[in-house]
Amino acid sequence: MRKRKTRIIITRILEAIVLLSGIALLLLQSPGVQTKLTQNIIKIAEKYIDAEIQFSRIKFAPFTTLIVKDLAVIDKHPESELDTLLSAQHISATFTLKGLLAKKGGVHLDRVKAEGVNLNLVIYDTTATRYENNFSSVFMIQEKSDEQKEIPDLF
Repeated sequence: MRKRKTRIIITRILEAIVLLSGIALLLLQSPGVQTKLTQNIIKIAEKYIDAEIQFSRIKFAPFTTLIVKDLAVIDKHPESELDTLLSAQHISATFTLKGLLAKKGGVHLDRVKAEGVNLNLVIYDTTATRYENNFSSVFMIQEKSDEQKEIPDLF
């Protein structure tokens, strides 16, 4: 009798966990939750880069795919009249939960597909600014002196 009550209690707890997980996944699919989540992620990203991130639509399929439409990364302090660093009509990135939680090397994506991409590289006069180009300006990468420059190990 006691084993049966214990089994019923454990079953009810597991049912509640599955039900709450299902509700959470449904909430993640709603546009309002995705918009709020995305706004928070963009606020965090803009703390680390000197650019504004804009997009028209974003869709997140939990644990599998992220789709962004009409993405634009705009330099907040451009050194030239060309302020858009990157624009894309459609970006789709697939990933696994294991890749998102990787401890080494940041986030790992399985596949990224981009359509309608426009990438603008502007080389600056280094005597007038402390950055070599608009990428180093946006990502705040200071130019190293000639003695410190290293060639990355690609293989």
